[in-house]
Amino acid sequence: MVIAVIPIGNSVRLKNKHFLTLGNKRIIDIIVENLFKSNLFDEIVVYSMVNFDINYAKFIKDNEGKGPINVLINSLKKFNTNIFFIGGDIPFFSIKSIKNMLLYPDNLSIIPKWENGYMEPLHALYSISALNYPKKDSFHEFIEQIPKVFIKAEKFPEYEFFNVNTFKDYTIAKEIYQLLLNQNHEV
Repeated sequence: MVIAVIPIGNSVRLKNKHFLTLGNKRIIDIIVENLFKSNLFDEIVVYSMVNFDINYAKFIKDNEGKGPINVLINSLKKFNTNIFFIGGDIPFFSIKSIKNMLLYPDNLSIIPKWENGYMEPLHALYSISALNYPKKDSFHEFIEQIPKVFIKAEKFPEYEFFNVNTFKDYTIAKEIYQLLLNQNHEV
């Protein structure tokens, strides 16, 4: 059993970025619908401090607002299963990449990592076994102690980790969205 969890936080640089549209859909809707259509998850859960309607996912009010690491730990505890954790501002992930991550043993967390050492903790699979380790305040500290496999981020599709943090990112995301549509990619 694997559950997809999408944390939506308060964006400082671009307010309400998760609700901006690409084509005629909100970014959060694109993410949830693609996860739903993949049939890879037993449940899809969106955590947010702001109430909103969402199809295909369970909405959980994030009353703490203490950041994504807390949402992850709380999700592992609440659902007692492995969690695919993806940011609510990453609309161009590929289902094939997620399927490949799910091929690893259940007791390992799978984290994409760039050659320069930068990790993608908001596009990773976390094992329930991670709860056997003391909670840390940052993803870096947390990831360092848990059983894991790093997979090369460079091997993922081109726009896999693109996230919308600024208005410039949003402008680029609209261009990528159109490019993918023109290439007959499902977005």
